[in-house]
Amino acid sequence: VSFVAGAASAANSSIATTSNGAVADGVATNTVQVTVRDASNNILASTAVTVTLTGTGGAVVGTIAGTTDASGQISIDLTDTTAENLTVDYTVNAVAGAGDTAVSFVAGAASAANSSIATTSNGAVADGVATNTVQVTVRDASNNILASTAVTVTLTGTGGAVVGTIAGTTDASGQISIDLTDTTAENLTVDYTVNA
Repeated sequence: VSFVAGAASAANSSIATTSNGAVADGVATNTVQVTVRDASNNILASTAVTVTLTGTGGAVVGTIAGTTDASGQISIDLTDTTAENLTVDYTVNAVAGAGDTAVSFVAGAASAANSSIATTSNGAVADGVATNTVQVTVRDASNNILASTAVTVTLTGTGGAVVGTIAGTTDASGQISIDLTDTTAENLTVDYTVNA
């Protein structure tokens, strides 16, 4: 005699994150895996199921139809272009599943092309003590800010300002500020590089 698994039970099925921490570039993937079981907790191997995932952010999620493997599992790859933490829910055959899982997308390497510089204080007296301040905002290739990230900023001026290479860590807004002094009354243009 043979006893077979019953219909999929969303209450007894589960979801887990199997790969995490992908760069938010729209290409790299995090993976979640749904294990499908019936009301008696039997796995549903080689069974057609529909899994629907919804996230709290901008991840590419939706409805995916597929077939479970021998362990009653189906894996779904997620991409994102925003560095963020997501909570992923699921349904099995239109019934909400029990629990959820978290995935995180992180910013990529610093992109000098997407980073920017601005003067935040200006008009200091040229006495070698008073300072003007420039602020560099560091972003990756997808325009995500790089918070709490070690960066090297190099500033060069057209005059005699005290400039050079400054290593530091960006704040929560992906910014680092640099104070400049001068002993010559003049107008300066300040350039910068991020990680050379």
